[in-house]
Amino acid sequence: MTETRRIGTPFSYSSAVAAGDFVFLAMHRGSGDDFATQFDSTFSHLRKTQAEFDLALADVVKVNVWLKHMVSPTAEINNGMKLAVPKLGIR
Repeated sequence: MTETRRIGTPFSYSSAVAAGDFVFLAMHRGSGDDFATQFDSTFSHLRKTQAEFDLALADVVKVNVWLKHMVSPTAEINNGMKLAVPKLGIR
């Protein structure tokens, strides 16, 4: 059986679980008064967790963005992704 490694949190979930060649990340939240600050904070936490597995943002396959208010900050999300992961060529 493949070894499983977890990065725990003070809550009831793991922020990351490695199983075989896969690493699953969850519940990386940001803090701050505006969307851009929250976005930056989220990706800062994400990079810190990925460092535990010697991974980078370029290794991420999928990102889900959950919004509290239905007014979508699409331009802010796209700009944040461009800055967070420049090698992926997001336009």
